[in-house]
Amino acid sequence: MSLRSAATGPDGLVVIEASGKLGAFRRAIEHVGWNFGVVATLGHLYEWPTSLRHPGVCRRSDGGLVDHGRRAARPEVLAHVTQRLSGLRPNSTVILATDNDDEGHAIAADVAALVREHCVGARLQRALPGAITLGAIASALSRAQVYEPGAETLGVARRQVDRVIGAGWSDLEGRKPVGRVLSALLRSVDRLPVSTERKQHVIHDGRIDIVVECPGRGVELSSGDLRLGGHGRVAAEAPPNYFDAIGILEDDAGIDIASAAALLQELYISGKIGYPRTTRRGFDPAAAATAEVEARRLGLARFGDISSEPAVDQYRDDAHPAIALTEDGWASADVLRPLASRSTPRERVLAALARRSIASVLTVEAPGIEVLRPDLRIRGARIAGLPWMARHVPATRDVSVGRALVDRMEDEGIGRPSTVVAHAAKAQRMGWVSSSGALSPEGRAVLAAAPAGLDAAASRAVEDVLRGAAQSGAPIAAARAIEWLQDCFPSRADALEAVLEPAAQLDLPDLSMTEDLEHDDAPSLRL
Repeated sequence: MSLRSAATGPDGLVVIEASGKLGAFRRAIEHVGWNFGVVATLGHLYEWPTSLRHPGVCRRSDGGLVDHGRRAARPEVLAHVTQRLSGLRPNSTVILATDNDDEGHAIAADVAALVREHCVGARLQRALPGAITLGAIASALSRAQVYEPGAETLGVARRQVDRVIGAGWSDLEGRKPVGRVLSALLRSVDRLPVSTERKQHVIHDGRIDIVVECPGRGVELSSGDLRLGGHGRVAAEAPPNYFDAIGILEDDAGIDIASAAALLQELYISGKIGYPRTTRRGFDPAAAATAEVEARRLGLARFGDISSEPAVDQYRDDAHPAIALTEDGWASADVLRPLASRSTPRERVLAALARRSIASVLTVEAPGIEVLRPDLRIRGARIAGLPWMARHVPATRDVSVGRALVDRMEDEGIGRPSTVVAHAAKAQRMGWVSSSGALSPEGRAVLAAAPAGLDAAASRAVEDVLRGAAQSGAPIAAARAIEWLQDCFPSRADALEAVLEPAAQLDLPDLSMTEDLEHDDAPSLRL
């Protein structure tokens, strides 16, 4: 049954995760004329106990891992969501419209379990709006598909593995946490402190300057660090991903990393930008076309060829394209006005993101440059005369320690966009990384609690194991990752196993959440 025909009969319900989106979803539902309500979970419905002394993960008879002991994150919210579901009429439709990321998929799976328990016979569907605008939401709802369990596998399995690592390897008495991401970050900083100074080397080529940057005081570029090739047309800059946006907010608005992450989320929820926590540096065709229109409207063709083609990225390793302004965002972004004259960080950030978007469709003739050192970055091409381009590139520039940590995590593949800022901010807040960017004595004490090989490579390898086993479901994927860790760190293997209780001893149904959702006659898995 289509959504439209379902909406003319019994009432339906759209479930989202953030209360800030409620107004936009209500307007979209009214716009399409459906008799649907909308409810927000306010993030995850369930959480583990704060103390790692109660890990909350147990082992099934087939070796798979399942959650145990998760409790309501906000009991009143869980009660409200359950009440809304229970009040639906038979055969109504529930649309899960949480974010299209691991956290959103996990929330959707928890809500789906509630629907099976409290709204028997309801049709479950999944909608994935990429931006919180009327058009994007209405389009996503109209194209909602039958909910298929499985998308939550990586998020569920990852949180189980990280919980077991924390419970099994942390020094709880000494208050020294061990984590797959945290320990990898501290070990990286211990090996090579992060630098807050960036050396900038400019390669002049007519009206074009290519800026190459390397971190570190006293570090200089040599002729063997770069290889110059023939000329070709390149975009002045690439469309921004999450890591770029964090840097843009610091450089152009003076905002620290935690505030930057919060502001990007606020701009997303308010419908000014698309989904922010993306790793891609390429727009979808529609966003690139919009940037091209804006570049032509501003008369920038005199600075280079304007074409959306270089800004489009068809590679779909990440579900979300680069951060793009929505129609509302473009309307709020005065590109040519100096950033310093903006009254709020919000205005400065929208203008800075708009400039980056326009630069991604402005192509210039430039020399091909290949960097031969892993710590080098090409910051893009500077076009002489472009209104917002500074006339002079300083030999050095400073960044915050938090920004340097986030950059390090991106470079080494430590963590994900949804977690990097929290880890970097915590490392600073707890004093584990000093103001100079080096590991502090307290940080070394925390790192000493982790196995010696728990580094960036190990963190990435766990992700690879999880992805490789994802088709088998979260319980098996998590179990295989734990087995990999036990094989790699045999002296600490028993500590991981010790925190896993057999499911049979806890009187749990021997079913994974995915199995529970796939079979209508399966007993309900109570969380």
